[in-house]
Amino acid sequence: MGATVEKEGDLHVVRITGLLRKAELDGVRARATADWGPDTRGKVMVIAAGFLGWDRRDDWDDVTFYAVYGRRLDKIALVAEPKWEAQLLMFTGAGIRRTPVRFFTPDRAEQARAWLAETTTQSESGP
Repeated sequence: MGATVEKEGDLHVVRITGLLRKAELDGVRARATADWGPDTRGKVMVIAAGFLGWDRRDDWDDVTFYAVYGRRLDKIALVAEPKWEAQLLMFTGAGIRRTPVRFFTPDRAEQARAWLAETTTQSESGP
């Protein structure tokens, strides 16, 4: 189990393995945004390899990160096995949040990076 984050310019690559604990995700979020100024924006690529889901003992109802940083994320790419697609899209709020979120299988990880590198259009990011 584990969650790490690496910064590549405005891209944050989050790697998740095993059973995800909320404290691990909170730590990744804190490290990723530690040096953000009030106008900083970013993109996120989540790579879930060997992912086993979320620890059900944790309280996942906290939406503080979304409230503070949700509008500052330009795109989110999810890379995981197909069996996790629906749950990961739901977990990230795809379809509810203004940030475009797309799912990619591991064999399409480079396509995920290419999509993240594309300029976000007004229609993708909302008004």
